[in-house]
Amino acid sequence: MDLQNYLIDHAKLDWPSIREWNWLLPQFYRVCLLTRAGDIFIETPGGSVQMLDVGSGELRIAAGIRQ
Repeated sequence: MDLQNYLIDHAKLDWPSIREWNWLLPQFYRVCLLTRAGDIFIETPGGSVQMLDVGSGELRIAAGIRQ
């Protein structure tokens, strides 16, 4: 299984201009992955990785940092 088969290259997308989900996303984040299903994995300044599930409209923690 090649993970790249399930991802879209998001490097050239202008994320600040994509407003549909801005109300749900934190103010500061870095996009890590964009799936072919449209789900977005982001990293927050605190180090957690969150997944925006566009099907359900939910932002969920996918991975966190142990304190």
